[in-house]
Amino acid sequence: MTEILRILPHHFEPRCINGVWIVPCPDVNIKIAFDKKYKNTDGFRDLGKFRNVPVLISGSNDEELGSIDNPLPSKSPDSKANYLMWREREINGEKLLIAVQTLEEFTMTSHHQHGSSEEKFRRLVGKLYSYHNEEVMRVSDKLKVLPGDSHLSFTTDQVAITILVQRGEDIVHDYLQQPNYEFLEEQAYLLDNQLGQ
Repeated sequence: MTEILRILPHHFEPRCINGVWIVPCPDVNIKIAFDKKYKNTDGFRDLGKFRNVPVLISGSNDEELGSIDNPLPSKSPDSKANYLMWREREINGEKLLIAVQTLEEFTMTSHHQHGSSEEKFRRLVGKLYSYHNEEVMRVSDKLKVLPGDSHLSFTTDQVAITILVQRGEDIVHDYLQQPNYEFLEEQAYLLDNQLGQ
């Protein structure tokens, strides 16, 4: 059965429709797929395989795209994340960042907060954790981070691919002291045991 989605202007919540992730805003038109059947269709570009998962993205220009073999580096010196896509826009006076992030096993992003913008994460592939306001949580589907919330993303023994959408008056990152990774890993394993997974 085909899912019907009403497209709202400037609606940026990533959605999965018929196996394709979209950011349903006509001014953005980002699509992400993890199946080779989409190659050479609808403008999809094959970015390579991330741990045996094919990654295809449509709707970005060359300057906004990396690849599995040549990802866009993080702009933070503390972050070990890489980016397959990084798009910054201003729409109706609002700043917007949309990025597709990859995290290898046992890595973490920078610890930071945003003064005037919110950020939404959708876990697309793998297993993802967040250190959100000094509490470790598992991101089973999505996570919303409000202005002033401290946060970072991290993995343990599985990789993760995430799409993030940050929007607000600006998209500035205010960097905070990095926590000890071993502490985060220990808390993640305790959380998994508690949740029975």
